[in-house]
Amino acid sequence: QATHDPLTGMYNRAAVINMSYGSASLCYPEYVALQFAVARGIVPVAAAGNEFNEGNPLEFPASLPHVLTIAAVDASRSSSAFSNANPAVDLSAPGESIMTAVPVSLDTEDGAQDGYMRLSGTSFSAPMVSGAVAWIRAARPDLSPDQAAQVVRLSARDLGRKGFDNATGFGLLNVGNALAKK
Repeated sequence: QATHDPLTGMYNRAAVINMSYGSASLCYPEYVALQFAVARGIVPVAAAGNEFNEGNPLEFPASLPHVLTIAAVDASRSSSAFSNANPAVDLSAPGESIMTAVPVSLDTEDGAQDGYMRLSGTSFSAPMVSGAVAWIRAARPDLSPDQAAQVVRLSARDLGRKGFDNATGFGLLNVGNALAKK
């Protein structure tokens, strides 16, 4: 269990793990490591995957128990065409055209090799939720890890059809609502 230092506002160990990667195959050692992390009070957050048009497979670690699974939405708050959609998705965050630092040698997008490109994927959505969960855990140390994850889910802005759906989960991340949610 992570403990909170009220003087510094910091936890003495990680409060959140971000996993902006995935595979269609389960990695058992990773599964075991994540279960140990959860037992120690860490909230795991994972990208849902970008293979909707390639069969929409379940991704690992995103579909493992206790993992907050994050899909991507576009600027109009619609589910991104590439974002995996399945019952494992907990919520969504922006995931298209995200300004990203890249090695200058790989910066080929706009002709201005300045080390920045606009990229898309659920790997950009998951860190937004990871940061939000870390903020909530720091601001509200009275919440257990499971409660912090649930606050993020239940404070999301509903998207698509009313209530939970496989494409956007409980909806769009809303940090302000999560910080205020009772």
